[in-house]
Amino acid sequence: LFTEIPYSVDESGSNTTVTVTLGAASGRDVAIDYAASDGTATDGLDHTNVTGTLTWSEGETGSKSFSVSVVEDMFDEYNETITLTLSSPSNVTIGATNPTTITIVDNDEPPTAFFTNAPYTVGEEVTTAAVYLAISTNSGRPVSVDYETSEGTATNDLDYTNVAGTVTWSTYSTNNGMFLIPIIDNLVFQSNRTVIVVISNGVNCSITGPTTTTVTIVDNDALSVGNSLGAWKITSTNATLRGEVIEANGSVLPTVRIYWGPANGEDNPFDWAHVIEVGSQGVGTFSGIATNLTEDVTYYYRAYATRSGGSE
Repeated sequence: LFTEIPYSVDESGSNTTVTVTLGAASGRDVAIDYAASDGTATDGLDHTNVTGTLTWSEGETGSKSFSVSVVEDMFDEYNETITLTLSSPSNVTIGATNPTTITIVDNDEPPTAFFTNAPYTVGEEVTTAAVYLAISTNSGRPVSVDYETSEGTATNDLDYTNVAGTVTWSTYSTNNGMFLIPIIDNLVFQSNRTVIVVISNGVNCSITGPTTTTVTIVDNDALSVGNSLGAWKITSTNATLRGEVIEANGSVLPTVRIYWGPANGEDNPFDWAHVIEVGSQGVGTFSGIATNLTEDVTYYYRAYATRSGGSE
């Protein structure tokens, strides 16, 4: 029968000795076959299968042994078992401890999970932003990490849509993990906005590096207008005021106005004495006529464009 059962060996051990004991001497020669085979451990990866025969001469008693080699790998795994079996007894009866096992105790640290290529930047026109995760090494256990997004300077359901879920790696997977954040092209002129991404709750792994990163959404609705062309066709009572829409990205055209008067209203439309409604205007030049001017008075004007969410 097997003795000192069940067996346990650290993965770093090169081999373990298995002992079989003959309980009483026999008047005849005794023989029994043994085998070490796959349980949950795999031959060639975790251990080396072995077979053979143990013999006792007539009148001999005591213990015989054989060795089972253990292979050390670099993967975090569940503890694994080798099956030990006695069979084909000759002039002997097999005891109740057959079969038994050797447990290989894993000694590898779990992998680490982390963001790759972070932080992220995407144009507003894309439909989704991809966030990538990786693990430091393959694992013999399934690995997972939870993720969740929240508002930074971006607004949920206006600029993007919040998501939450789990990225998983199957056993011994080498693939990078990924999840997608829906991005909304909202046609609103804005500064660039950020989405906050958090990872947590690593299963069969630890999380290294930042647990938080950002996705920057680059606005594609830029709006720029100027009046560098200046006034022309100036008379004692009238002047043509010229301007230009320099940039107007997005599918919604801006509404253009020319504000003018004897005082410079700067950025406040309400501080100007007069307004000329130019209307919707794409990239290009525009003009309006200021009338009823007074001689020897200095007049100012400014081209002003508005669109939902912003102005220039």
